[in-house]
Amino acid sequence: MKILLVNPPHYFDGKSRLPSFFPLGLAYIARYLVNRGHDVEVFDIWANQWDKTVTQEKIKELTYDVVGISSLSTQYGYVKWLIEKFKRHREMAPIVIGGALPTLSPQVVLNHTFADICIIGEGEITFPDLLEHMGSWKSVKGIAYKDGGEIKTSSPRNYIRDLDKIEFPLREIFPVDIYLKYGSLDGYPDIKSMNVITGRGCPYNCDFCSKVFLRRRERSPENVAEEIEMLKEKYNIKAIFFNDELLVSSKPRMYRLLEHIKPLNILWQGQARVNTVDLPLLKEMKNAGCIKIGLGIESGSQRILNKMNKQTTVEQNIKAIKAVKKAGIDPIIQSIYGYEGENNNTLNETIEFFKKADTTHEGFFVLTPLPGTKLYDRCIEKGIITDEDEYLTNLEAGYNPDRNTLINLTEFNNGKEFYEKKKMLEQQVGWNYFKRHPLNTVSVRTPGNNIIKIPLILALMGPNWYKWLLKSRDKLRVSGK
Repeated sequence: MKILLVNPPHYFDGKSRLPSFFPLGLAYIARYLVNRGHDVEVFDIWANQWDKTVTQEKIKELTYDVVGISSLSTQYGYVKWLIEKFKRHREMAPIVIGGALPTLSPQVVLNHTFADICIIGEGEITFPDLLEHMGSWKSVKGIAYKDGGEIKTSSPRNYIRDLDKIEFPLREIFPVDIYLKYGSLDGYPDIKSMNVITGRGCPYNCDFCSKVFLRRRERSPENVAEEIEMLKEKYNIKAIFFNDELLVSSKPRMYRLLEHIKPLNILWQGQARVNTVDLPLLKEMKNAGCIKIGLGIESGSQRILNKMNKQTTVEQNIKAIKAVKKAGIDPIIQSIYGYEGENNNTLNETIEFFKKADTTHEGFFVLTPLPGTKLYDRCIEKGIITDEDEYLTNLEAGYNPDRNTLINLTEFNNGKEFYEKKKMLEQQVGWNYFKRHPLNTVSVRTPGNNIIKIPLILALMGPNWYKWLLKSRDKLRVSGK
């Protein structure tokens, strides 16, 4: 049986983002399918940066028996269009959707697209099982599917308990060179890197966080090290991006992992929480090659943190940021603007927090309710989200780009005031830091989705800094400097 695995693009402000993360989920599935005798072909739209016109033409040339598409909730609008094109090309070939989108919104997907089956949860066992039971899907655990005019959901499939038993991703049938070109640690574009996961899930339950896996499971340090060693030998990588939802889930586990990472002599980054790190651990992480670590600070207001069910305190946030910097690691500060109840007081608390932490950052993400979160459920219960198909169609890159349809849960007015407050917050945080550190540079994301370092004063100019920099460069070229 010929299986076509499809990797759709990720859009940001109407343009496809660069392929910076290798599609591990599809590669894990590919390994299981190939090892079970299936003919697998990859149709990687994201890596090749095909636009819709090129994609549509290439679909007409494809042959396959089953289509498998991986999708996040933020890709719904594009995937909806894509499924229709595949169905028009080969109407009788089943279309299977896996990933966060179908796991969290199977009814929406099956009611509003031409998809035939949604895989709910992990797909390594479910997808091959599905192929072996074509025509009798009701016996397959962990799926939702169309049965005539009715949508049915089978009994749930248990999580894979021992992640060491999952075979390594089949990377070689994907355009790996493209991912090696664009996939790098933030701010280090010349270092060849690859993404790896050491576990699945997160043990915390922040109200805004969309989780596919409801509990944390981890690979053994030996198993992780074996995969990294293989990647070094096969692709000559120099760095690893650990894209676990939460890499540093506990100090004892992290110390064990560091014992196996350090001898590999690689650079790496990953995600931690302010309550899972301290200075001794961070120093060991630094010694083992860690150059950046993500911290979900989210807000400088304790009232907002409590509303988020973040289970952290403002004091912990300050202590963690200072410890990360003292250890010689670059903190990636992640923060949200616009949570429920955000007002002038909470913004002032956040500004004061960044003063005390003596830091700045790239900018605040606008709050977006996503499927699978308590926040999303509350928006539905309160009638704020009334049409899930329409809402998900408008999402891209984790937020709604259409400011006219923004879900505003703050005490500010929609539109102009909402965004003026965000701009004020970012500029004030940046200006306070600049006054103390006028010669510092900061890492910022360009419109092309690259991370570069620029003088802090440019970052304070807001979104126009990039245009100004390009104009200045062009003037220097004209003058021969």
